[in-house]
Amino acid sequence: MKTMRILGIFYVLIFLSNIVFSNVLYAKDSDPSEKEMCVTQNDLKTNVQAQQKVKNDDEGKKIVQEALNAYNQTLKAVDFLDQGQKDKALDALAQAVGKLDILVASFPQVAFLPINSQVQTLNLSADLDNIKRQRDQVEYLVKNGYLQQARRMLDYFASEIRITSVNLPMATYPAAIKAAAKLIEENKLKEAKDSLAATLSTVVITENSIPIPVINSQFLIKQASQITATTTPDKLSKDKKNQALDLLNRANHELEIAEELGYGKRDGEFSKLNKDINEIEGKVTKNEESLSFFDKLKVRLENFKNRISI
Repeated sequence: MKTMRILGIFYVLIFLSNIVFSNVLYAKDSDPSEKEMCVTQNDLKTNVQAQQKVKNDDEGKKIVQEALNAYNQTLKAVDFLDQGQKDKALDALAQAVGKLDILVASFPQVAFLPINSQVQTLNLSADLDNIKRQRDQVEYLVKNGYLQQARRMLDYFASEIRITSVNLPMATYPAAIKAAAKLIEENKLKEAKDSLAATLSTVVITENSIPIPVINSQFLIKQASQITATTTPDKLSKDKKNQALDLLNRANHELEIAEELGYGKRDGEFSKLNKDINEIEGKVTKNEESLSFFDKLKVRLENFKNRISI
């Protein structure tokens, strides 16, 4: 679910201040019966946190330091203009232009260069019936014109790892900086300052989300696969078989939650994944070979997650 929007300089500075997003967990206390499960809600939460760390590290590697330096030099130029220091402002912009020229030459086909990113987890813990009731209420509110109430309720429909990136627009930013420098040279300091403020606000914010119910489903399927792989199908104990079947059932339930929350927009792949899981459940129940079916399901689910995580 990618969106692009232009933010004002105030909001940009918030992103650039290295704020650490905390995990937002809409969760109920763990059920005591979970202690009997081979995979608890805490296990799922720990896995999501690990996935969040991986994404945070990956996004950090994407940041183009020279682009960030050019942005910071622009901020310095504005500060110098506030202090009436024309020469220092010109020097800061000259450094920004130098970095931008190198970037344009290095990335001629790239429209946006990332200068910062944040990773946030919104982990919704709710049963399927409750989610469906909330959906019905939202649809009722929209139908009857209560749009603001519906908008607030829609915040509830998020269970995802959300990656927010700040990007420098390379098609416009370099030229705008050069134009502002010319204004300073012409001693039009107020116009230059206004121009730079407008330029700073043109950074583009992109959001990308990975549905947590799908991550949970993957984890549960992996655990079920590991249980069935401990021995040959005919020697799998009744307890182990029941554990694997329970995990598969929960994996299917997580996919139902993902679909009900609107991830994938009622994609036909949900029903195919459901069919695959049911087929594996049948294999496990009948003591038949299932590992190859698990492998195919893992690949299919990974491809599906990547496709809907946009």
